[in-house]
Amino acid sequence: MASKKPFIKPFNDILKTNYDVLLVTLDQKSARIQKFHGSQIIQEAKLRIYLQGRHRKGGQSQGRFLRARQTKIHVFFKKVANKVRMMDSNSELLLLGGIGPAKTEFYNKLDSELVKKCRFVETVSFSTPKNDIDEKIIHHLYQHRQKYVREIIEKYKNLVKEGLTAKRNNIIFKALEIGAVDTLIVSANYHTTSQFKNIMKMMEIAKNTSAKIEFVVSPKIIKKLEIDDSVLAILRYRIK
Repeated sequence: MASKKPFIKPFNDILKTNYDVLLVTLDQKSARIQKFHGSQIIQEAKLRIYLQGRHRKGGQSQGRFLRARQTKIHVFFKKVANKVRMMDSNSELLLLGGIGPAKTEFYNKLDSELVKKCRFVETVSFSTPKNDIDEKIIHHLYQHRQKYVREIIEKYKNLVKEGLTAKRNNIIFKALEIGAVDTLIVSANYHTTSQFKNIMKMMEIAKNTSAKIEFVVSPKIIKKLEIDDSVLAILRYRIK
């Protein structure tokens, strides 16, 4: 409790971070890969190589030394990228942190699927406190989910003409009961409306039929879509 009102921000943060997120912190000779679920680290791996800092007099030329050094870094980053792929299962985001140019060099070793999930995180190093890391994960997840919801809304608009959407609650109920709903779009304020019980039933049926449930938080979008006391649905197929 905070004063006379409950302080609910921590609960919002827990909900926002209830996803798997990979955080890779690295420089040119060491890497730490952490897999977060919520604020908990559920998997961690550390990799390291010996890397000579500067060319010494005698022996190979400086140019040869630098090429050998760069090859060693290249092989190391490939090894780290392979480990990231192994740990990536079901991750929502891949965050890249670390001081210096290593992030950019490593980014070029990622495959196309990981590149889609990848975000650069500034001011994260091996010594960054976990509380600061949690805040950065929340920030990037919030931005990611905002973008994702915008894409869902755009998809809904594009499918209206094809008859693959539903807007009225009674039609959505019918579509849910026959498993025709792909995505249910719900206002995050659904619990404050007169249709609360009906929307709860719809979400329960959606879960049982493997339909996705997406919550809209933005008041502007909620007003524009007119979903204060109703929901929207993207359908798997047309219904009569």
